[in-house]
Amino acid sequence: MRLFREQYPQGGDVSLFWNCEQVQTAASFRSIKSTDFLNGLAFRVFFCTQYVRHHSKPFYTPEPDVCHE
Repeated sequence: MRLFREQYPQGGDVSLFWNCEQVQTAASFRSIKSTDFLNGLAFRVFFCTQYVRHHSKPFYTPEPDVCHE
């Protein structure tokens, strides 16, 4: 998967990448505990959201944001 600084990868692109690695993506509509996230990885499931913090307010977001363990 090619990544570009000018744009975020779309959910479908990420899903295609993970499918090639035999990992399934699962939508998470809220923050999940790290144990749940890691348990998902153990079963080849990658939980993700579609929200990213806005550049004008990097320390605040009303939505769940991008987090990686």
